Amino acid sequence: MKPVAPSMETSQGAAEAASLRRCLATGQSAEKDRLIRFVASPEGELVADIYGRLGGRGAWVSADKQHLETACSKNLFARFLRQSVTIKEGFVDHLGDQLAQILINRMSMMRKSGALVTGRGKLEMAASRLEGLLIADDASQREAASLIQMVQPDWHETGLPAALLGQIAGVGSLAYAGVLRAAYPSEQKQIEALLVDLQRWRSVTQTQKTTE
Repeated sequence: MKPVAPSMETSQGAAEAASLRRCLATGQSAEKDRLIRFVASPEGELVADIYGRLGGRGAWVSADKQHLETACSKNLFARFLRQSVTIKEGFVDHLGDQLAQILINRMSMMRKSGALVTGRGKLEMAASRLEGLLIADDASQREAASLIQMVQPDWHETGLPAALLGQIAGVGSLAYAGVLRAAYPSEQKQIEALLVDLQRWRSVTQTQKTTE
């Protein structure tokens, strides 16, 4: 009897299941990009495996400050990893700093490759190719609304620290940055990764979008 090839629906279902992970704090499953993986170092120290590349048994927790603090305070990592685990003081806050740096690095790389532009003048010039708009927390809401209306991005993110955006261009602060529409699959992957980085950073640091 010839083996029966799995149906497209079965294959798709298996792929979706493989991309899910269970949160240690909530017990609920979610896509991997909504969680963060943690492992214990050889010395028994808890390490955030943000890129999911470290070996060994891993524990997944939702990229959310409350759930992370619950996992730390209730010793859930030690139970799941089946060993004594040392968690440094301020671990969750430090994780937020790590995620902020990853976000800065991602945007800086996109700027160098020409996929992200800074400065209102450049944003207006690239209006027809603009996919996303990043707006600082100190930007005038009236001016931001005017800029959104002018360039009409597909999406926009508000409430980003001006100093964080400034590090993209090596300046003290920056009010706006724009993400250009992808021309190649590799650029689209960068945009998708940027949005994941943004969501993780917001959730872990509890940085909210500006009320519009």
